Amino acid sequence: NVKADLTKANNSIATINNNLITITERGSKNGYSYTKYSNGDMVMWRHYDWSTDLATNWYNWYYASSAAVGFPVTFKEAPLVILSPAKTNELYGLGVTEVTTTGYKLTAYSPKRGMCNVRADMLIIGKWK
Repeated sequence: NVKADLTKANNSIATINNNLITITERGSKNGYSYTKYSNGDMVMWRHYDWSTDLATNWYNWYYASSAAVGFPVTFKEAPLVILSPAKTNELYGLGVTEVTTTGYKLTAYSPKRGMCNVRADMLIIGKWK
């Protein structure tokens, strides 16, 4: 009975270990911090500073879009990007466009034309495998 109980306990421990989600990689690159998990999830975050001239007029609003901004690690599919303006001067809105597995673009909007200095807090969640 003891041998059977030990075998059963070892099988239970193996099942538990197989179902645990572990961190497979953690790092920082190009201003981003990221964590990869064994189940394929990846969480990435950063503070993003951007100065741009809001000069394009659209229905009495002004906007500018950034050049493509690359992720330091490629996602398997386009991730969810959550963006929150942390500090601005006269900025009314900030959005993410053209999200792909390798990056995105930012667009800043304002009722005022001119230079805009933005600091955004970003959280990016997706699959790496």
